Amino acid sequence: MDAFKEQFVEHGLYKHIKLNKTSCLGLCGNGPFALVYPEGIWYYNLTAKDVPRIVEEHFIDGEPVEEFVMLKLENK
Repeated sequence: MDAFKEQFVEHGLYKHIKLNKTSCLGLCGNGPFALVYPEGIWYYNLTAKDVPRIVEEHFIDGEPVEEFVMLKLENK
């Protein structure tokens, strides 16, 4: 979470993104996770070194980082 906070501040995104911590979502063996909504993207098995890439490619450029995506929920 700290890595995401740092990146959001660095890129001026902290006013536009809400960051929440939660307990296990049922798949703890594949964590840590980051869930991105409204897209419904579940990133899994993350480390702090993965965060800058996710922030730059997904949050700034709008392209999910497929290599870390575990699940994409369908938005209806």
